[in-house]
Amino acid sequence: MAYLLILDGNGSSKFMLVTGEGTEKDPLVVEHKDSVAIAAIDKVKNCLASKPRATSFIDATANGIIKAGASSVAIANAGDAAGTVKGASLPVGASLNWGANGQDVLDAIPYDATGTVFLITTVV
Repeated sequence: MAYLLILDGNGSSKFMLVTGEGTEKDPLVVEHKDSVAIAAIDKVKNCLASKPRATSFIDATANGIIKAGASSVAIANAGDAAGTVKGASLPVGASLNWGANGQDVLDAIPYDATGTVFLITTVV
């Protein structure tokens, strides 16, 4: 059991009794419902719901940019020469991994794999 404090745009508040884990077997139950509470609970449920993520894999041999918005990026230098990622050298055999937390996403990641091979995996 948990209590949820809802604040509306006018600064007034309401206490709601919320039970359940928010799962299919144990759904959220709200007592003392009103439209503000229902909208707030719906937003929470949407944030907590799992969402499918699109994955992609490329072999890069030139310069490029991984667009902002990915939740995870991995870059491995599988070639015969160093390349650069965000202006820093990525030696042969080295790899980099980034992951965003929760609803956060990563910024754009420029790279230059000219003369080498970068194996790049992204999850959006």
